[in-house]
Amino acid sequence: MLGVSFGKVVVLVAVIAVVWFAFRWLRIREAEARSKVGKQTPPAAQPEEPANAAQDLRRCSTCGTFAASRCQRRDCAL
Repeated sequence: MLGVSFGKVVVLVAVIAVVWFAFRWLRIREAEARSKVGKQTPPAAQPEEPANAAQDLRRCSTCGTFAASRCQRRDCAL
């Protein structure tokens, strides 16, 4: 009743082949879609700097605070 027959083996191999070819076909379509999307978008002239990009801070020799440009004091050495 639960024995392995030639017909069952053929059906099992056919099901495995169909599933394998289906996954292969889907991967090929996905790769083609990715390549089409990459070709349609124009390349940016320069990459945009993110809004939260890190900045180098320097220490003011006058007041001792750290700032990217000048601090609020008139006698700031930055």
